[in-house]
Amino acid sequence: MKQHILVASIIIALVAIASVPPVESTTTWMNYREDISISAITVDIDEESLNVSGNNMSTNITLPCIIGNLNNSETKTTINASSNCTFNLTVNGVSVNSSTELNSTAGYWANITLAHVISAGVDENNTYINLVIEANASEVITAKASIYGQDISCYSSWVTSIQTVEEKDVVKPTVGTSSTSSFMTVNDSINISHTLGYNVTDFNATLSYPSHAVSTTSYYNFGIVQNNTGKEIYKQYQKYGPFVYNVESDVDGNEHEATIYVKSNELLTLTVDYSLITSDSVYEDYLDTLNYDTLDVKLNGVDVEWTEGSIEFEDLTIKEGWSVNEFTLSWTEAEVPVPTPPTLWQQELFGLQVYIWALLAMIVAIIIILIWLSKD
Repeated sequence: MKQHILVASIIIALVAIASVPPVESTTTWMNYREDISISAITVDIDEESLNVSGNNMSTNITLPCIIGNLNNSETKTTINASSNCTFNLTVNGVSVNSSTELNSTAGYWANITLAHVISAGVDENNTYINLVIEANASEVITAKASIYGQDISCYSSWVTSIQTVEEKDVVKPTVGTSSTSSFMTVNDSINISHTLGYNVTDFNATLSYPSHAVSTTSYYNFGIVQNNTGKEIYKQYQKYGPFVYNVESDVDGNEHEATIYVKSNELLTLTVDYSLITSDSVYEDYLDTLNYDTLDVKLNGVDVEWTEGSIEFEDLTIKEGWSVNEFTLSWTEAEVPVPTPPTLWQQELFGLQVYIWALLAMIVAIIIILIWLSKD
């Protein structure tokens, strides 16, 4: 029997644990916050992206920038042949070289620079280089494509596509009494990863912070970022947190209602604590008659749990803005007892009132008079 009771107790406990709703904590990484982002990137590229042999060949080179940002003399295609021949070169669908003679002299390479490619009509705003090389003979030719540039500005959609940012609270945010007294400390994880097919170096990122951030740094250099290999950094900083924006009250006899608006610069889900200390100056003249025995508290019309003393709320969801975070405190003012006037010592004597004593005295006096008269 005892074993059955123990098993049943364990099952009940497990069900109770499973029914507890999930609550965000300071260990939870979140990707919906107003967090850091990388707004701009410059990199260095020094890469030989193609080194192939044959008589017909093609390749596609993906760039993090427009081709106009590359060094137009050091970015080039070089071609060598084992015997004299001619070749055709097409770049991004544009014919750049047609039936160009190729000298087979040992050590000779034909150099087709990016400047020549652009002058042939290739759009310098392209973010890729597609090369098609055709030889007019069966002789084997060798082609190399070199991509070069320093402090190259990368285009915005590539910058956005390679980054992932998440944030967690270092300390749970709390509601302050003013905009300058509420701070929240957060830690942001910034992960970058690209699939260009080659490495980039001197990867310098411009960091953009939310408008309510405090004490920020503008740049971070990731150094070498290898192809298809993620690199992660962490940035800890402070932001202005949620605060009491406005307090209003409505009184109807002994019925009181105080409305407190809390403003936040961003959505904070299931993570905000609020200690409503009624003696704080921001609540002055609004909560003087607060009666805990009849107090009812709602957040945006929904009952919220609280504990007495300073009114304590935990794990609240506070939305961005102020009109959407409405705390309503309703209570009936406690009745003030009517004071009882002090009892005179004469009233306390044997528990009788003064007029009774006067009446008794009159009766005694009459009796004495009647006795005296009867003796006559």
